[in-house]
Amino acid sequence: MEGYVERVVEARRREVAKALSRSSIGESVEVHRPLADLIIDRCEGMRINGKLDGVCRAIFKDGHQYEGEFHDGVMHGVGRFTWTDGLVYEGEMERSKITGRGTYTWPDESTYSGGVVNGIRHGYGVYYSPVTRTTYSGHWVNGKREGKWTFGDECT
Repeated sequence: MEGYVERVVEARRREVAKALSRSSIGESVEVHRPLADLIIDRCEGMRINGKLDGVCRAIFKDGHQYEGEFHDGVMHGVGRFTWTDGLVYEGEMERSKITGRGTYTWPDESTYSGGVVNGIRHGYGVYYSPVTRTTYSGHWVNGKREGKWTFGDECT
């Protein structure tokens, strides 16, 4: 029996690492249309010179929703964007692009908090999956992980 638990833990760690390396969560690429291409169906909020400005709420033709800051008619500042598939982003926006610091939350409650450039994880961030109890803290470059992984509480 000695060594059995260690072998099981190591096998599970490899299995999780392999699954994450193939998943869109582990190696993210942009899977949604750029936000600047979305067409607003209806909105609530202040307008300056006919353009949304300040804190506003927008519902897009495809059902996605954004609640947050607008400037000169575009999403700019801090806000919350919710896709119809359940993915949520809360954080900084720059000229209708998810850029800055923020948090993605997937329908399975996995999260990524950290740097984002054009909707792709970039810079320091923390990914956590409650399903696999997997945490990764480190650097991302163009959506790909770089650095050391921490798997659950028991091993790295």
